[in-house]
Formats: sequence, C-alpha cells, structure tokens
Amino acid sequence: VLPAAAGAQQEVTIYDIQYTTDPSGTSPMVGDTVLTYGIVTGIFENNFFIEERPGGAWHGIYVYRGYNSSPTVSIGDSVSVTGIVSEYYNLTEIGCNYYGEVTVLASGLQLPDTTEITIADMSQEKYEGMLAIIRDVYFVESGVFEGNTAYHIYDENGDTGIVYVKTASSAVGTTIPTGITNVVGNMSQFSSHYEIFPRAPEDVPVEESELISPEREVRLAKNLLRSGEPLELLFNEPGEYE
Repeated sequence: VLPAAAGAQQEVTIYDIQYTTDPSGTSPMVGDTVLTYGIVTGIFENNFFIEERPGGAWHGIYVYRGYNSSPTVSIGDSVSVTGIVSEYYNLTEIGCNYYGEVTVLASGLQLPDTTEITIADMSQEKYEGMLAIIRDVYFVESGVFEGNTAYHIYDENGDTGIVYVKTASSAVGTTIPTGITNVVGNMSQFSSHYEIFPRAPEDVPVEESELISPEREVRLAKNLLRSGEPLELLFNEPGEYE
C-alpha cells in the first residue's frame, strides 16, 4: 500500500527510532519519515540490517526495500537511509520500498561490536535489529539448513530460542551443528517471538567444540515454525525412563 503522503523528514539516530518504554515494543516514531545512518551488518536479498557505533542495545534496525535493489550494499558499508518507520509483525523497520532512499557513504568499514546475549535475552526488545552472538548452545534439529525455516536451540539452563535461516542466507545447505556451538546473526522479531538470522556458514560453525549434546532425550512439545506458538522442550535425564 502506497503511503498517502510522506511527512516532513527528521534526521534521527537509530536509537531515537528504536528506544521505547511501550511494553508492546512499538517505536515512538511509527509513521514518521526519517533520515538515519548506520553500518550494514547483514543482508537478506534487497533488505538489510544497519547498526550505529558502538553497537549495543537499541542501536540496530532493519531496512526494508522490497523489490528496490538500488544501490547495491555490502556488509561494512556506511549508509544513509531515508524512509518511513513502521512495525511489521512487531519488527521495527525503515521502509524505503516506495518512498525513500539509500546512499552508500563509505565501504569496507569495521562492524560495530557484536553484542553477546543469552537465549533468555532474545526476548528483550532492546536487542532487536542488532548483530548478536549467543554462545554455548545446542540445536534440536539435525541434517542441513533449509531456507525460510525455523530451527530451535537450547542451552544448559533449559532456555530455548529460534534460529531462522532465510533463503537468502548462504548458510542454506550447510550442516546443522550436532555439538555445542555459537550462533551469530541479526536479531529479528516475528509476531510474538524473537529470532536470530545467521548470515553465512561461519555464523553457525559445526566444529565449535568436540563436546556433544548432553545425553538426554529432547522432545519438541510444539513445533514453532513461526506460528507464534510458545516452544516447550522436555528434557529427560539419562536413566529417568527405561
């Protein structure tokens, strides 16, 4: 749907757009036309994430361009983005598919610091849009990663989260780690749950450790797969059942 009219442009920071005290996580600038700046940290087709230095909470955001592919951007580009702030299934984004502009200001820059979070932290709005790393996790599924598919991770605390592999990610077709590993990617949100988007195979390394998944039965009570349903993992310790 085309916007009826673009409002007066405001030059703001990503923090200005993202920071909110609203329990729903809705940006206070929804509907506003903004100009902001950031470094590209992840690219998925024509859309991408940007983050401002030094990184950290509230400093990352998603830029939606739809079929608009000009100009081509690369990870490490410094860009200016003009567009309209919106919430798409609760993901705060800057839309510049119909109205707006992306300009590459510089290339080959060092990315903002990757923020270390836990699975339990994934549900915090302040990390949405950021480049993050989640350490020491296990995948429930096995095999190879497929595109536009949700995978489930858990840690030793029993916390669970979603790794969503988009078709545009070069991680598609690579082996799902069977042991303890780290996951790097851009934090996103879809409806009521949060997820992390790995960008490439190195974001989900297979041989992070020789340790294997704990010897206990892992059952998915519900297969989330972006349905919005809560995920419950049931752990049976060895010897608990014959």
